[in-house]
Amino acid sequence: MKIFISYRSTNRRAVEELVSDLKDVGHEVWYDRELEGGQKWWDNVLANIQRCDLLVFALTPQSIESYPCRLEYTYANALKKHIIPIALTDGMDFTLLPPVLQERQILTYVTGDKAEYKELTQALRTLPPVPPLPDPLPEPPPAPISPLAPIKAQIDSPKLEYEQQVAIVHQLKSYVHDPAYTGTARELLVRLDQHPMLLASVHRDIEALLVAAPAPQPPPTPVSKPMPAQAPAGETAMSKAEAVEESAPVLREGERVVAEKDASVHTGSWGLWQASTLRVTNQRLVFEPRGLSTLYGDVIEILLSDITEINKVLKALNPAIQIRTKTQQEYYVTLGKTGLGNRDKLIDLIQQFR
Repeated sequence: MKIFISYRSTNRRAVEELVSDLKDVGHEVWYDRELEGGQKWWDNVLANIQRCDLLVFALTPQSIESYPCRLEYTYANALKKHIIPIALTDGMDFTLLPPVLQERQILTYVTGDKAEYKELTQALRTLPPVPPLPDPLPEPPPAPISPLAPIKAQIDSPKLEYEQQVAIVHQLKSYVHDPAYTGTARELLVRLDQHPMLLASVHRDIEALLVAAPAPQPPPTPVSKPMPAQAPAGETAMSKAEAVEESAPVLREGERVVAEKDASVHTGSWGLWQASTLRVTNQRLVFEPRGLSTLYGDVIEILLSDITEINKVLKALNPAIQIRTKTQQEYYVTLGKTGLGNRDKLIDLIQQFR
């Protein structure tokens, strides 16, 4: 069976454990590991939804608020695909789910024990044949580009007149109270507050707005679970070794973490600075959202072997590193004041393992 996994990248670790178990029993699983953004990325996502037999929605507090996830399962429903929501964390209120999910059988896969595994495999075995695609196909949903991206582009302009500053604050005021955009809107207000042309009266307006709209608490992180090694014939499963600390990335064969650092990353496709924990391994750079960025950010991975160019640049008055890859993707990275120390040390590490 061809299975498409719809998920929020902040839950990637739990999703990868589910993917591993599904592959162990012979299913072909596709899930987006690149998360590059842009129209080509979205076209690839939609094409894989069209090809799948089943869409599994990885149900967590983060994914249920994800606009791209909502587009994915809504499009799958329009294509008459089978959809199974699978809760990866306890405490979910299923009565608040949208109808397209509530009307489906909802499974739980929190511990991955024998009972949960048996229920999952039984649900997959009893699915009816997939109906043919509608003819004509339904209109595909547009790429989920943030409405805040144009505002960010304005803020990054080197010249910002008073009227523009006031207009931006007014726009962000409507988003800062919206749960879907609170974190990003606050970060953009802080970014505007650092603009070299900002006027004192606008600075006071920004401060008042940030005080009036307190920063939201990050959503709860699903508890890491030991996953059982399941046997397809229903044999008694043996538990896997105790999982590594939840905050650490899932390491690949031969991979090891060589450094860790607080950092901010900006990608050319989305255009927003994302506060992250940067983990440098001997194979890749992994940026995991932290703080307010967990509300909108995604895990970003850069394979060291894909890096074609590294430059030291000055961006938004902060020393940054510009990274280009073989796919012409561009990243900007700024570092904190401790840990790796500065740009040169990070560049040296990257060059060492490329």
